[in-house]
Amino acid sequence: SSGINAEYGYMDDPVNPAVKVPINHAAKLCDVIAKWETNIKPSQCQIPQVIGLTYMKFLHLTTANDTITPTEYKLSARQLHANARLGYHGMEVELATCLGAVMAQAEEGNCPTITQKAPLEQQLTEFAEKYIPNNILDRCKEHSSKRRLVKEFGEIWQKFKDVPSPVLYQKYFTTAERWKYHKSTLFRGLYSHPKDGLKVAVCLNVTENRLTIINAETLVIMDAIELDKIVHFGGYPFTVTLKINNKSLSIMLVDKHKCYLLTELLAAYCRLTHVVARDETI
Repeated sequence: SSGINAEYGYMDDPVNPAVKVPINHAAKLCDVIAKWETNIKPSQCQIPQVIGLTYMKFLHLTTANDTITPTEYKLSARQLHANARLGYHGMEVELATCLGAVMAQAEEGNCPTITQKAPLEQQLTEFAEKYIPNNILDRCKEHSSKRRLVKEFGEIWQKFKDVPSPVLYQKYFTTAERWKYHKSTLFRGLYSHPKDGLKVAVCLNVTENRLTIINAETLVIMDAIELDKIVHFGGYPFTVTLKINNKSLSIMLVDKHKCYLLTELLAAYCRLTHVVARDETI
């Protein structure tokens, strides 16, 4: 954990490499790894020789903007780009292409030119697929539309020739402010609708002040909960329950690690704004 910008450490789950497990900043890394080695059954998997560590921004605070360092800009830009690549929420094609080009220059260097390895268009297409959100590319299924998108991506990339990476990470972060979800932590889940109890696939958008529940298919906001209205919350192992005055809401997460992370995130934001009762059973 790092000051007001609230970075947070994560490590790969040895059983499920797709899962990132938050690490208590007070714990010793050797103790964390030893715990994995002790608790994992030999039949589940073999402990890998290398366990990946990720340093990510845990909280997105408006009061932290003036204190961001170049390293934090780099980490935040990469994390924000990963969020955008998930395609959970709509992003304009123009903005997605621009951000993809900025990140490509920061990560790959100058835009490629014609080489013997592959034609320029093929190279640009591969980089576009790497740096532009998948849902944007899916909109351009027609060959001509995708070619126009790739060409525009390359033209923007060339404009940033020789610009240093630290400058580009900061530009990415500031340009992304045009995306309304740039200071959000995004989760996938199932939401039990209060009226009929039917479970709906949703995107959970958690910010400094509110939790917004968005229909995953239509992107229509189903509910918006101000954090200072929450009087009690908790959950285990997959479901988070929120109590707002006399109303209770249940949200099912895809795995218990996401459930843990969501409750920790809500607790951290709520501590900054008001006192809230938390079910410590998690």
